Amino acid sequence: MLDNSIFGKQRRGMAAAIAALAVGGSVILSPGLSAQEGTPVATPKSYAESGIVNVILSNAAGDEVGSAIFTPIDDGVVHVVVQVNGTDLAAGPHGIHIHQTGICDPNGATPFESAGGHFNPYSAMHGAPVLATPSAMATQDEAHAGDLGNIMIDENGDGRLEADNRLVMLPGGQANSLLDDDGSAIVIHQGTDDLQTDPSGNSGDRVICGVIFAPDQEGATPVVDSGSPPPASPEA
Repeated sequence: MLDNSIFGKQRRGMAAAIAALAVGGSVILSPGLSAQEGTPVATPKSYAESGIVNVILSNAAGDEVGSAIFTPIDDGVVHVVVQVNGTDLAAGPHGIHIHQTGICDPNGATPFESAGGHFNPYSAMHGAPVLATPSAMATQDEAHAGDLGNIMIDENGDGRLEADNRLVMLPGGQANSLLDDDGSAIVIHQGTDDLQTDPSGNSGDRVICGVIFAPDQEGATPVVDSGSPPPASPEA
């Protein structure tokens, strides 16, 4: 019988993450997870120990459907690997973005509206990573920092995305930090991101969500005031 407890879900999420991500021939093992209102998130302790964030992805029904791994690598780049399995998504490309608030509430007329808009510390227009999926991210003027393009879903509802994001950082302290007072989330949409229409690429409803950092998580820094100047442009 399937164990639907929080700990059972954590164990299944860990197994999915291990199966989803291999780097340089070795598997990245994510540390422990905690739950907040039914949505497992990376704990401050685990992030502090590993520097890697493992995100559990769930649909609006509360079913776990995959994981997203955020791994800092050289030169200020965050390597993002997303793996989903057995989703109800139609085959084809589906918009995927980092959002500005770390709350994945499936309730209400618009599931996951709680995640807010795209993570966009540079006040850019919506756009695309170079070649969309997979590739290195565009510069801050060409896309939101949270624009990840599209994840390709096959006929079984499975999909995988790998991208190197040069426009975000995990730790707090900077305007483009995902660890800030309101946290951050990753969202997959019902439709295809057209990679140009502001603010969300006409991607349609939000159907899958995962908390990267929860609001007010330890080590967070205040959200930058919208009137503040953006930080210096990162290298393309």
